[in-house]
Amino acid sequence: MFCPRDMTITTLSAIEKPRQIDIDESEQRVKGIRNSKRKINLFLVGDPHHGKAPFHKRYIISKDVCYLLTSSIKEVGKSKSVDIIGIPSSVKVSEIEPAFKYWTDAPAKELEQQGYIRIGFEEWIERLKKVKEQ
Repeated sequence: MFCPRDMTITTLSAIEKPRQIDIDESEQRVKGIRNSKRKINLFLVGDPHHGKAPFHKRYIISKDVCYLLTSSIKEVGKSKSVDIIGIPSSVKVSEIEPAFKYWTDAPAKELEQQGYIRIGFEEWIERLKKVKEQ
């Protein structure tokens, strides 16, 4: 992935329990990004009991453009068909960015009132390891 060194990458995903291979791969990728001295913020949002997130669509948002991916980002470039759809700037600014900002910045108590929690990547990994040990 190309990303200027001074750019901060922010990722928002669901808390849902992944396969072990996904956990290991996620840890490797995050470690690689952090070792490259790039800034990365990782947030996971979901129902604290089931992990289901209040969102499902996949977006790539930059300062100037926004794209919707029709499949998981890990499928891009593989044999599975993935469409990458440009989102109009007006929709990016009025709908996509405010929703993203809400799920990354809303106070924890406000999310709890809706039945959701937001955790960081390290806390997510620790939770998964505890579940695996049980």
